[in-house]
Amino acid sequence: MSLLNIETSRLILRPFTPEDAAAAAPLLRDPDVIHFMGATPLSEDDVAETIRGHRVRYYERLGMGALAGVLKGTDHLVGRYALTLAEIEGAEELEVSYLTSVAYRRHGYAREAVRGILAAAWGEGRSRIVAVIRPDNTASLRLAEGIGLRFEKYVQRDGIEMELYVAAPGGQAG
Repeated sequence: MSLLNIETSRLILRPFTPEDAAAAAPLLRDPDVIHFMGATPLSEDDVAETIRGHRVRYYERLGMGALAGVLKGTDHLVGRYALTLAEIEGAEELEVSYLTSVAYRRHGYAREAVRGILAAAWGEGRSRIVAVIRPDNTASLRLAEGIGLRFEKYVQRDGIEMELYVAAPGGQAG
């Protein structure tokens, strides 16, 4: 398994393609989905440009990045699940993040996708992965804790106090 092609029991996590922009745009425009990212809604053109840039910056250069989580057998986009490099308080960290379309929430897809990403990362010898979560994002906090990530400390991101959770190989998360 690679960090760019991950299969779980119900999902295929694969790199976004330009053809995914139309399906991904509603996810990245939905205020309920992007609220906790501190981002602004993206148009389909913005999503297409983000995908193009991500291909070079992450897929080709680092062999990881934001992946389209699609249902097996249907190719319906469930969410965006990612392992990316992030600078957190001056240190470069591998960060896992997850966005699930509102229609697919509460079905365990984010949990399944994150577990798949962590298993692939451990399989490639990665030793530490973090999740940075806003304290008021109770659903993401529950997910992180439920799969074994552990609170480490509070950090600042874009002027907002966030919680830093850590996953390490051998824990429940992997």
